[in-house]
Parts: sequence; C-alpha cells; structure tokens
Amino acid sequence: MPALRLRLRSLNRLRGLVLLHLLAGLCACAQAVESATPAPPKGASAQETPAAGAPAAEAEAFPEAPKPAEPSPAEASKIAERIAQLGDEAYETRHAAAEALRELGQKARTQLRRATETTRDSEVREATQRLLADLDGEIWEGYYYYSNEPFEDACKHQVERVRFWMRVKRAADGSFTAEADETEASLGPSRMEGKVDRAGGTLSFKKRYTAEHQAAWQYEGTWRPKAGRIEGAYGRQEGGFVLYPRRLSDRERRTFEAGNPRETVYESGEYEIFEEE
Repeated sequence: MPALRLRLRSLNRLRGLVLLHLLAGLCACAQAVESATPAPPKGASAQETPAAGAPAAEAEAFPEAPKPAEPSPAEASKIAERIAQLGDEAYETRHAAAEALRELGQKARTQLRRATETTRDSEVREATQRLLADLDGEIWEGYYYYSNEPFEDACKHQVERVRFWMRVKRAADGSFTAEADETEASLGPSRMEGKVDRAGGTLSFKKRYTAEHQAAWQYEGTWRPKAGRIEGAYGRQEGGFVLYPRRLSDRERRTFEAGNPRETVYESGEYEIFEEE
C-alpha cells in the first residue's frame, strides 16, 4: 500500500508540472499576439481605428449641378432689397447687389423672374434678365495659359493667360454642353461638348470656335478638391488651364491678372471683356 500511495503522489506531481508548462505556453502566445497588434492612436477608441485593408476616406467629388431651392424669410427679404438696389445710381451699389444675388443663386430665381415681369425700371429689368440667364445653367470660369507649369507658377513668371467663362448645361449622366465668347482673345464665340466623371474626378471637353478657320481644341483635366478646380492641359500639351465650377470673385480675378502681359478690363456681371488701350 505505501508503494501505491507513492506512485499516486508522483503521478499527481507530474500532472501538475504538465499543466504548468501548458499554461506558461499559452501566456507566451497571448503576449506575442498582443505585441504584434498595433496600438490605436493616442486618444482614439477601438471603433475609431480603421481595420486593416479598409479603404481610405473618399476625396471630395466634383460638385453636383445646382438644384432649385427656396429662400428663408430672411433671405427673401434680402433678395427684395438687393433687387431694388440694381437700379441704384451708384455703380458700386449696383455691382454689390448683383454679386449678392449671384451668391444666393437658385434661391433668388423666383423673385428675379417676378421683378423682370413687373418692374418699370429698364435697368433693373436688364440686370435681372442677365442674372436669370446665369441661373439657367452654370457659369464655370478659369484661365488657359501658354505653358505647362502649374498655374500659380505661370502667374509668377508672367506667362500670358486668357480668362474664359462657360455657360454650362449638365445632363444626369455627366455630359454637358457649353457656350463661351473669347472676343477679347480675337477668337470669338465657341461651343463645347464634354463630360464630367464625378466618381473618377476627371473632365474632358472639345471646344469648337464658330469661325470656320478656327480648329477644335481638346481639353483634359483632373478635379483637385483642395484647390476646388479642374487642372489640366489643352491640345497636344500646348498649354495648361484651370477651370472653377463657379464664377471667380473680383479678388481672384485681380490676383490672377497681376502681371499678366495681356492687360484687360472687366465689365463685372456682364461677362464682357475689353482690351485696354
């Protein structure tokens, strides 16, 4: 009997040692896995940390075409005030009113149309008609220039650049038609057909001048979300262009025109350009 008890004690000790070794191995494996897993950024929760292989945040897409919108009561009151100022004697007041109404965009459409139909002031009528014409499509505005360097570098190096603007009408599939007038550059009116790939961030269009002797030009560009514009080249890399899916502000035009060998004076709000004598 003593011998049997001794054997049982030995077996129990052996089992204990085996269990200890197994536990030690499991702990070591757990520590190895934990050290191989990257820690989340400081201050971030587990839910905020992206999973491995997760796609990066999507870049800001090319803007959608403007949609009809209704003004708030406060905006409606401001629109009425600005429309009245379109007939003011002071040019600065008329210009500021037109700029404010363009900023309000589609929200001003109903009141502009009503003013066009009811006003007895011919100057107000003409101004509201121009504003409504802008709202019937989109105005995209930019520059093409005679080098392949970035636009800001071309401005610094006083590369000649030509401001152009397009009245754009977009379809649901991204295709668009547009009209422009480059009389200032002795090129005259032009028509464009192209397409915007909002998902891919690309734009392409072919510009044809109405004058028979003028060739068609192909424009290819890429949407740059941070700059809020299309940047690209035209023709066979003859030069570059930038195109904003909106009107440029007076401040932007002055900045982009600084040092331009082609001196121009703008009739703001009417999109007419005159060579400076």
